[in-house]
Amino acid sequence: MGHRTARLAGEILRNVSEILRLEVRDPRVGFVTVSRVDLSEDGSFAKIMVSAMGSDAERAETMKGLKKCAPFVRGKLARMLTTRTVPEIVFAEDRNLDHAFRIQEILAGIHDPELPPEEPKPGEGAAAPAEGAGSTENPGPRG
Repeated sequence: MGHRTARLAGEILRNVSEILRLEVRDPRVGFVTVSRVDLSEDGSFAKIMVSAMGSDAERAETMKGLKKCAPFVRGKLARMLTTRTVPEIVFAEDRNLDHAFRIQEILAGIHDPELPPEEPKPGEGAAAPAEGAGSTENPGPRG
C-alpha cells in the first residue's frame, strides 16, 4: 500500500468511526469498532473491518444493519473527504479479537489451577553467579 493510499485509508477509518458513532440511527448497529480499512490501490473500493460486541446472533444483526446503512455512510463520507471520488464501501466482520480471546482461554487452561504451585528446587530460584564471577573455588588446570 502506497503512502497516499495508507493516508486515505486512515482518514476513512477515522471518518467512518465518527459517522457510525454519531449519525447512524439503525438500532441493529450497536457498539462497533472500526479496526482496519483495506483500500484498493486506485481508491475505488474500501473493505471496512469492524468488531462488534455480543453473541453470534447479535453480531449477525449488526452486520445486516451495517450493510443496509453503507450507502448512507458513503454519502456522509463523500462530504468529509477531499478526494474526487469516494470508494465503494463494504463492511466485513473482523474476528481477530475473538481469536485472541480464544487463544488466551487455551493458554489459561494449560495451567491447572487445582495443582499447587511448584516449589523451586534447591539451586533454582536464586540467581546463581555467572561462571567464574566471584567464584573462590579453584577450577583446576585449564587446557
